[in-house]
Amino acid sequence: MSRDYDNFGEEISKENCKKGDVITFKTRDLSSPSTGHVGIVVSNENGKIFFIHSATSNSRGVVISDLDIDYYKKRLKSFRRIIK
Repeated sequence: MSRDYDNFGEEISKENCKKGDVITFKTRDLSSPSTGHVGIVVSNENGKIFFIHSATSNSRGVVISDLDIDYYKKRLKSFRRIIK
């Protein structure tokens, strides 16, 4: 489950994330501390981060998104390094 990533791997800073790291996001209820969604970083070029994830809205399937989109920026919880 998405929330299992909260205690898995090592938490890292946004500046140090790289391809293959996991991004965790809060649930739609921003007041909740729970993790409700995860993605995998596909690129970090000078702080411009793109990640791949399964989009639940509009049946879009697996997509690559820009972390600068307000919807994701508001829900961002952490970056995790799973594989060293």
